[in-house]
Amino acid sequence: MQKKTFILLVCFIVFLFCCKKTGNENKSLLPLENVLTRVLSFGADKTALPKEYLLSFPLSISVDENQNIYVLDENRIKVYDQNGKPFSIIGGPGQNPGEFENPENMTMSKSGYISVTGYNSNSVFNKEHRFLYRRTMRGKRFISEYVRRNNYYSANYLKSYAVNDSTQITQYIFFTAPKNDILYFPHLLVYETPDTTCELLSQEIKLSVVMDNSLAPIPNQPPLIWAILGDNVVVYTDPLKNMPQIGSDCQYYLYLFSPDNFQKKEIRHPYSPAAIPDSIKQNYWKRYAKQFELYPPSEKVKSKTAEILSELKYEPIIEDIFTDLDRIFVFTSAINKKDEILTDIFNADTGQYIQSAYFPVYPFIIKDGYLYTAGKNKDNYHVIEKYKIDPKVYGK
Repeated sequence: MQKKTFILLVCFIVFLFCCKKTGNENKSLLPLENVLTRVLSFGADKTALPKEYLLSFPLSISVDENQNIYVLDENRIKVYDQNGKPFSIIGGPGQNPGEFENPENMTMSKSGYISVTGYNSNSVFNKEHRFLYRRTMRGKRFISEYVRRNNYYSANYLKSYAVNDSTQITQYIFFTAPKNDILYFPHLLVYETPDTTCELLSQEIKLSVVMDNSLAPIPNQPPLIWAILGDNVVVYTDPLKNMPQIGSDCQYYLYLFSPDNFQKKEIRHPYSPAAIPDSIKQNYWKRYAKQFELYPPSEKVKSKTAEILSELKYEPIIEDIFTDLDRIFVFTSAINKKDEILTDIFNADTGQYIQSAYFPVYPFIIKDGYLYTAGKNKDNYHVIEKYKIDPKVYGK
């Protein structure tokens, strides 16, 4: 009887040990390295591309379901096939319908809707590249009321994602007066349909010190970041919630908003704060030297800025978020000795952390197992680069 009891006890201990090992398996994994393989580089070859397809200064990249590559460049969208060959051009410089005037961001939905935002407008095209409409701040009653209620000066588009021809997810920025010698940059992220406007997050981010008609930028402020999953679920951060802090329970937060049921889900993940090197603070005035030559800061501004710099301890936790399939890629501020970016990967359906990987380049977009970015070739010309991501990064 005692022997049987002993065997059962041993089995129970082994069972507990195995369960514990499985539960902590991902946490013990070292970040993956050497995860990218470059498969394509194009945009600068004058012998392979017509003049209108050569790249000048790419601002944004999107990829459709056929792996055609869309590049926002020179007030137009240059479209290439998956091998970098010329395909078509959408729009052009101007103020007429379907034309662009200093555009800044471009997104593409799963259904192929293209949304291009500029200083004060948002243009939308359908899957066939047909222009649908351009919207400005005029007539947006919700935004006008928001400006009035918060005593802001004005509002503008920053980034928009067209779910279809009537539903969008949009980030607005606002201009306002300084408060306590600090100029803030209010942001608002909303889900908009013809009948409903749902505020996902509003936040005021510090922009600069303003005193005596002079100013100085405030560095290392966490931005409001968001991305869209294939089922139009919005993944976003809360800059103030993700302010770096020290403690035994340091975590950052991601939020997932489903437009189907208006439900929100939270993902938490532990992190190790990355200290801002003293050299970064010491080089602050050199970094903005050209700006300060044109607009010299007053002594009060210098004093206030120095005070703020002394209080900055840690880098913002999250630099950016990208999505691909059912995976969320969180690019953090942590880097290794090779200046590769530590990236955490999550399963969006379960919220489970999968693993981390070091990425040697910063993406413009991640799509169907490939990373796309804009860079320069050896002759210092702008190019689009396409990298195959190791399937291990996806947990495969």
